[in-house]
Amino acid sequence: MMSEKESETKVIVGGKPITLEELKKKYSAITIAGTPGNVRVMDVLATTDKPLDRRDIANKTQMTSGYTRDILKKLMKQELVLEFRMGGRILYYLLTEKGFSFYKKLKPETK
Repeated sequence: MMSEKESETKVIVGGKPITLEELKKKYSAITIAGTPGNVRVMDVLATTDKPLDRRDIANKTQMTSGYTRDILKKLMKQELVLEFRMGGRILYYLLTEKGFSFYKKLKPETK
């Protein structure tokens, strides 16, 4: 949660003053790339040949299911990952086109 002082503090980006809150929104991708767990989840989703559920992703990344859930929520909020069902109760996840484009920028060697 941002304090009142932080929300009023302005920084200069490209010669223009913007609030810290605007900065965080505009450059949210930096925070995604700066967290190893986020990158590991995106690695798994970028290289999968089928939809994966949260447990599959957690196993492949060697992270807990809860931590994986938190990461997936962040990635979905940024529209980098899509959550969907395929007829049952289990939720599956795949990268969106936006997510794959972002991943290719993170990992330029990806085709």
